[in-house]
Amino acid sequence: MFLLATGLFAAAQDSSLHATIVDSAIKVSVIQHGRFSSVLYTSNGMPLTKKGIEQRLLRYPDAALEWEKYKQSRHTTLFFGCLCVASAITAAIEYNQRNTGASHVFIGLSISGLLAEFIAGAQGPRHCNRAIEVYNAHFQ
Repeated sequence: MFLLATGLFAAAQDSSLHATIVDSAIKVSVIQHGRFSSVLYTSNGMPLTKKGIEQRLLRYPDAALEWEKYKQSRHTTLFFGCLCVASAITAAIEYNQRNTGASHVFIGLSISGLLAEFIAGAQGPRHCNRAIEVYNAHFQ
């Protein structure tokens, strides 16, 4: 057990395993898959994961601010989506119990949640693209 722990400790301290990431611009490539397409983010010719993009963007305050707005937009979209579904279910229950007044209120709340979800969902990609643009401006 001691030998295993010593080996893991030595591997954790090895500086060659922790390569320094050199910042460079993030490039966006669209890949076609027949009718569908996907987006690939690369830097230095290497593909980036969402976590890798986030780590790079958080190094620069302006890009980090836009990235936080993107994350907030995603959370807001989720909140309003849940509000929409819960209100629709409650409206259906109230309607089945012949309580049409409450049913109309919850239908209105559900529609409002749906509209707010669309608006918040449309803001997210704009903040993500803006964060990458701000980040790439450091390399021009």
